[in-house]
Amino acid sequence: MQSHALLGFVTAARTPPGIVDVLKQWNDQRGSDAQQFTFLLTDMVGSTAMTSELGNAGAQRVVRAHNILVRAAAKAFRGREVKHTGDGILLIFPDATFGTRAAIDIQQEAANFAAENPGAPLAMRIAVHTGEAVYEDSEYYGPAVTTVNGLCSALETGAIGVTAAVRQKMPTSLKFEDLGSVSLKGIAQSVHIMKLLWEPKRIGKKPALEYRQIGTAPPGGAAR
Repeated sequence: MQSHALLGFVTAARTPPGIVDVLKQWNDQRGSDAQQFTFLLTDMVGSTAMTSELGNAGAQRVVRAHNILVRAAAKAFRGREVKHTGDGILLIFPDATFGTRAAIDIQQEAANFAAENPGAPLAMRIAVHTGEAVYEDSEYYGPAVTTVNGLCSALETGAIGVTAAVRQKMPTSLKFEDLGSVSLKGIAQSVHIMKLLWEPKRIGKKPALEYRQIGTAPPGGAAR
């Protein structure tokens, strides 16, 4: 009896933890490091068709315009670029108010650019969400990132979409259209989303230098 008990003890001591236990411990550790972040994701609509129509060089000028507008808004509203996705940029902000203000500014500037450069269309959709994520290996992971990606894919051109978590933190001066609970890619449960309503800015006269930075020419002018 004693030999059997001793054998069982030795076997148990030598048995390594199962993969399920290892993954559970890893997930628990990641969960303990999770923090609340506000993410903003832009997505250039019709980028494939634009490349086919304008060619690589022409399409790259529009991408450059998008990059300049988005990064300028990030700087103005205390945002930070996480990564460039090819068709858009993922930004992170200290809170939902800064994120939504940046989204409005980006759409307004994009509308102005498109109006002034009809031969170089720039149209995008923008999603803003506040939720939990973990920063690891220079990347952000977690439900907040999945949600902002899914929300952006569900929006129409020119829209700014936000989740209820963002709407609750917004001042009453901003107007929203309730889109209800929808299913988003990668999210098991439906998510309550809203469209943030915005209006274009008045187009003012801009120096040619700004057009050269973007890579397009103002009406009647030539790019340099």
